[in-house]
Amino acid sequence: MMKNTIEILLVDDNPADLFYIQEVIRDDTNINAVFHEAETLQEAQQKIDQASVDVVLLDLFLPDADGIDTFHKIMKDDAEYGIIVLSGLNDEETALRTVQSGAQDFLTKGEFDGKLLEKTIIYSIERKRNERLIKQSNEKYKQLFDLSPLPLFIIQSDNQQIIQSNKQAQKTFGYDEATFSTLNFDDVIIQDSNNHEARNQYTRARKSDEAQIYVSIYTEDLELNGTKCQLIQLEDITDRVNFERHRLDIINSIQDSERRNFAMELHDGLAQELVLMNIYMQQIKEKCEDVPEVDQIQNILSDAMIHTRRLTYNITPPLLEEGFFKGLTVLFERFDNVNEMHIYMEHQSPETLDHNEIDEDAAYNAFRIIQEFLNNSIKHSSAKNIKGSIERQPHKYAISIEDDGVGYDQENVSQHGMGTSNMLKRSEIFDFKINIHSKSGVGTELLLEIPRQDTSSKL
Repeated sequence: MMKNTIEILLVDDNPADLFYIQEVIRDDTNINAVFHEAETLQEAQQKIDQASVDVVLLDLFLPDADGIDTFHKIMKDDAEYGIIVLSGLNDEETALRTVQSGAQDFLTKGEFDGKLLEKTIIYSIERKRNERLIKQSNEKYKQLFDLSPLPLFIIQSDNQQIIQSNKQAQKTFGYDEATFSTLNFDDVIIQDSNNHEARNQYTRARKSDEAQIYVSIYTEDLELNGTKCQLIQLEDITDRVNFERHRLDIINSIQDSERRNFAMELHDGLAQELVLMNIYMQQIKEKCEDVPEVDQIQNILSDAMIHTRRLTYNITPPLLEEGFFKGLTVLFERFDNVNEMHIYMEHQSPETLDHNEIDEDAAYNAFRIIQEFLNNSIKHSSAKNIKGSIERQPHKYAISIEDDGVGYDQENVSQHGMGTSNMLKRSEIFDFKINIHSKSGVGTELLLEIPRQDTSSKL
């Protein structure tokens, strides 16, 4: 049972962050909280020993500790408190590693509101409570299973057959216990259903009425009556995903507005002045036929106009009015011959491509991912050719883009750049499967899978 008062330990050496989090919890949540503050790891350890802490909100970078080591020094095997990691925009990979190591969740600073923070704290406390009780007797474990506010399943490890489901699972998905016992877990999970081992795996689930929700998955191996099983705990993160999508929509809108204004300035300003200069140079050439410098200047002006026109095209927001696949074709045509590279798209059975099968927001963000990859290849790969292909497959479109450039050694890349990070973030939010393969001296390849949506209801 959740305590009436939640004791929260805030570990951060930034007074502004400490103040902001307390204000959000006091003003925008229903949590009755008692706050403890610590600005160093040593202070945090002392507070934990002195107070009955329910949850720790932990910044990984402190004056006396740094990175994931901070988490390991706060985390104890017998800890009764949950840990929520507070990360910056550049720390999300490290934060994710802490979740894989036992943290209950992580939040990116500046990107959560009171509703999301309240839900994360409550779920973190409950999840920690669940983890703790799982290690206790079968009687207590059974009580935990039945009363958990999160959907819980026990499935057979070998065939994914659902053996048990708790009341919250039945309420969330709309099946009774008898019906659940006839299903495999793959009947509930839509994507990545064979990857249950991943803590906080982000995927979609299907309810009995065919409605879809986004869930994260937590698993624990166990043995039940001599059979190897898995305890699976789901958390509905639909609100969080929708919040991220809305945030990304705002960012896209702002970026497109800035791109459109900049492209207009280029077209109406610099481009027109270059055209006018070229006209004047032609008049000068007619009067000074034997001056080779005039021809050189005209060549320079011609190149400048071409580059200006290409830059205007490239920064203009995606032209997707005629559909995703037409927009990709135009994108590749615009990039072709940049830096003397041959950039082309191959459509396998183009008559099978239907842009209506791709959600509008998904199409926009898939376009941005491909555009980012092309930009990176043009800038850094020194390739002679960049080839793209699209294939319609069951339930998805598979897009491959590969260059024959210098490539790079992926094993020696400690963290992704901003462009690649944005590509991965967009893929996560919109359920794309993305893989980037690169090898030094061979080139780099982007593999992107975009879910197809059912268009029968639109007919």
